[in-house]
Amino acid sequence: LVGIRALIDSLQPATGPTLWSAGDLDLSRTKAVGMDLARQLGLTRDEVVTWPKVRPGVTLRENDLVTPVKLSNARAIFHYAATGNRPLLGGRTVVIYDSFFGLNIARLAPFFADSTFVHVADLINHPELAASLGHFDRVIVERIERGIYLTPFEQILAGFVGSK
Repeated sequence: LVGIRALIDSLQPATGPTLWSAGDLDLSRTKAVGMDLARQLGLTRDEVVTWPKVRPGVTLRENDLVTPVKLSNARAIFHYAATGNRPLLGGRTVVIYDSFFGLNIARLAPFFADSTFVHVADLINHPELAASLGHFDRVIVERIERGIYLTPFEQILAGFVGSK
């Protein structure tokens, strides 16, 4: 959530309403989550943790985009249209994400009027996906430390740069 807030703050327009506010975070929900270390030991253990809901006043309409290739890393390329009582970043946004960030898609999408999420490995395997998705006003790439040095950014971003 700290990273999402920093990202949203960095995209804040110079004029207009503030995109992130205290009311954007509902911490009342919980969820049972499997414990990684227990699973590595062959044990099944859950821990009940706070499961934040970001922007409860925003409704997301999700649909899976049809792709010209078979995806092998994500179930689909996800498209979201957001509506509600909070200010949204206009235009079209594409977020290139990895498995670490996949858990946070529903926490980031409510800040964008129109957003598309593409798994980085699917773009590496099929760089032609970028051109098939059309023009975007904003491209965001999220990559965790261990993968950043091996990511062919020029390859995966080529289809997004200069496309209209």
